[in-house]
Amino acid sequence: MHEIGLAAKIIQIVKDEIEKRDIKILKLKSVKIKLGKFVQVVPDSLKFGLEALGRGDGFGGVDFIINEMPFIVKCPDCEREEEIEEMVLKCAGCGSVNLKVVGGREFYVESIEVDD
Repeated sequence: MHEIGLAAKIIQIVKDEIEKRDIKILKLKSVKIKLGKFVQVVPDSLKFGLEALGRGDGFGGVDFIINEMPFIVKCPDCEREEEIEEMVLKCAGCGSVNLKVVGGREFYVESIEVDD
């Protein structure tokens, strides 16, 4: 389960950011994460890892919010853009196999919320 390793990295990113800004860990309320479907990370497993590892690092009361972004492809031939649930080999509009992934590769800490 590579989600545990990813969760550890996210926690380290948050720790580094709040340390850089001289924010106490107790003031941390939530961490929002953008996660594209194309990344192939199981959101529930990632959240479990964040919560489990976070408890040991003083993040016990932090709400980890994972915003899953859809998998979107665009056909450069007909300019059709569509959200898809599974990998497709051709454009639903014109049948072209020249598809480009334009959404669903996101994976980053979107925001960190703290109490005043």
